Amino acid sequence: MNAPDKLPPETRQPVSGYLWGALAVLTCPCHLPILAAVLAGTTAGAFLGEHWGVAAL
Repeated sequence: MNAPDKLPPETRQPVSGYLWGALAVLTCPCHLPILAAVLAGTTAGAFLGEHWGVAAL
């Protein structure tokens, strides 16, 4: 019905774009405040708070 080859190019988002975005958020120091705010109060944030060695890698 909605085959990807029939969609306009601007509506398709390649997976590689999301992967590059995730890599930027995880590795760039300027994104750390945003990442900390997103993870605050979550299980992932609690895990990284307890295991800061994992977060440092």
